[in-house]
Amino acid sequence: MSYQSEQNVQPLALPRAGGETVEFTLTDENSNARTVVAQLKRFGRDVAERRLVRVYVSSDADGDGVAATPPSGAVALTTGGGAAGTIIATHTAKVLFDILTDDEGKFNLSITESGTKSYYLVVVGVNGELNVTEVEFA
Repeated sequence: MSYQSEQNVQPLALPRAGGETVEFTLTDENSNARTVVAQLKRFGRDVAERRLVRVYVSSDADGDGVAATPPSGAVALTTGGGAAGTIIATHTAKVLFDILTDDEGKFNLSITESGTKSYYLVVVGVNGELNVTEVEFA
């Protein structure tokens, strides 16, 4: 009995979660602070469960790396708008966090900057995609 090997056999690919995005809503600047409300979405619908996400502050519009110079003031979760979330880990002060969303897939992050500057808040999606929004300070 002889066996022949198949040359064009492709490995089984696991399905990707896909369809994950983030909807950002920003408050107006107040006392040098702006709050970013981040709502996780799946195929256009609000995620209605807690999710762990990697979040960082970048100085690049494409989210290429964390900001070398962090915001001058606090970067913290707030409860405004009914969402909060929980910072599970701070990897680099004021720029790199793991955040557990609330039970509606949402978190609020307040950023304080006393200068005239733009930062970019980046939420890393389930497949590594970058969801980026500009946070501009006047």
